[in-house]
Amino acid sequence: MKYWLIAVALLFLCQTGQSQSHNYQLSVGAVIGANAIDGHSSWGQRELNPALGRGQFGARQAGIKAGVVVGWQVAQWLIVRRWPETRRAATIVNYGAAASISAVAVQNYKQKVGN
Repeated sequence: MKYWLIAVALLFLCQTGQSQSHNYQLSVGAVIGANAIDGHSSWGQRELNPALGRGQFGARQAGIKAGVVVGWQVAQWLIVRRWPETRRAATIVNYGAAASISAVAVQNYKQKVGN
């Protein structure tokens, strides 16, 4: 539920700039969605990312992950707002990040099924 609230907040944030392209907004949604799915696929499993902490993936790790995603997207939004010519690069980075994070989520789900 927390991820959906963050997703909605970020989508409203992206809607505030009228010069924002539709593709950039979709890329932000893709990153948020990929992180939400990755969090769901990791829940209850042993966390391997030391930045998120040791032990099982739970509320603490989800909070850290959400904070990183929100911070990253807000910083990116501020950069794109100040320098609109960076929008294309930001869009490409977002889609690449969403693809790689989604691949991790798929691997997590495969490991859950195997156990």
